[in-house]
Amino acid sequence: MSPSSPTFPTGEAYFGEDDEILTSKLHAEEFQPLSWRVDPEISHSDWTIVMTNSETGAKQTFHVHKNILGVGPRKCRYFSTLFVTIADVVEKQESTSRLDLAGPYADTFPILLDFCYSLTDLNDLTHDVLDALTVVALRHLARYFDCAALMRKTNDFVRRDLSVATGPQYLVAAARYQDVRLEEAARNLCAEHFAVLSRKQVLELPVDQFQSLLASPSLNCDSKYLASVTLAFFQQHPEILTVSRLSHLTDEHKMPLIGKVDAPTYLDLIRKLSVTATEEWNMLRSLCLRCSKALVKKKEWLSWDVQAEGQIHCLTANESANQSTATTVQPEAEILVSRLVASLIEARRDYHDESSRLKAQVESLTIKLADMITMKDKLQNANQELQSKTSAQKKQIESLNDKVSSYRKKVKEQQRKHWSDSL
Repeated sequence: MSPSSPTFPTGEAYFGEDDEILTSKLHAEEFQPLSWRVDPEISHSDWTIVMTNSETGAKQTFHVHKNILGVGPRKCRYFSTLFVTIADVVEKQESTSRLDLAGPYADTFPILLDFCYSLTDLNDLTHDVLDALTVVALRHLARYFDCAALMRKTNDFVRRDLSVATGPQYLVAAARYQDVRLEEAARNLCAEHFAVLSRKQVLELPVDQFQSLLASPSLNCDSKYLASVTLAFFQQHPEILTVSRLSHLTDEHKMPLIGKVDAPTYLDLIRKLSVTATEEWNMLRSLCLRCSKALVKKKEWLSWDVQAEGQIHCLTANESANQSTATTVQPEAEILVSRLVASLIEARRDYHDESSRLKAQVESLTIKLADMITMKDKLQNANQELQSKTSAQKKQIESLNDKVSSYRKKVKEQQRKHWSDSL
């Protein structure tokens, strides 16, 4: 058995925790990390930023440190360039930067400072703190103060966070802060997945963003659903209703079909516009015709009382004529005409469909008749062949019968001769 290894005392026996500085009374702030929030006398701040909110006029002072803002992986080149400039500018003389920032940028500026001081990481912030509006504002600040690290972090955050759930928010925020690249990305995402976007968020979009979304080449959506959402947008924002906007947002190329439920409401919108000029009506004629087509779908045009509709229109036209002598386009007349045109188109389609159906039936019956004739010929040939075989078999039977009769006669003669010989 080998002897056990000797044990030796550690430093605890010689260097106790009650010695020197460990027993001194430290101030609480001495345990705080370096920050612009710490008292400038304690943090030895050597630069001041006075920020004014250009929207509210409120001022806020930040006591910062040049080595934090101007050096390291999270530096801002705006400040690093300012700190080393040899120009005799007021900022250097006073060691103070005075900034005017719009409301959202002013509210977001402390997050930029915390990031530079490594006090926060965007990955650790929740959506209660960091939403689409804040991220877009941070991207602007990162670009303005030339903070490459913050720009990379915001871009990484956007890549993870941008989705069908947040797309409309990013679209609005990017447009507000003129972030062209992010606006285009959010618009393409929303356009490609328009059908699954939150209807509430879509209806709350500013009119410019809604129009840009519908005008996007990436728009992918069922025509009737698109018509329904567009109609709801006009109903939620009645103040934006104009002839040109209604015509533009219901363009036939992107909205060829309109649902039967939405068609009457679209026609009501046209009536509310009180269109009087022919050129204005030309912009809406396609929409009116599509609505009319939706109302006179297959066979339903048969039940439309054209005479009653015409009488109603005549009364409306007479009332308008009594009120004004000006020659104007009557929306009711145009709507009536569009319904007549739609009915004629549908009737012609029904006629062609019925003709095609009857033609197909005739062709089918012709083919069946030809098959039956062919079958009849085959049966006749088979019958003739059977009769021929039967006749041949009859002849064979008759021949056999003749042979049997002859054989019987021979047998009888032989028997008779035999009997004669025996007697």
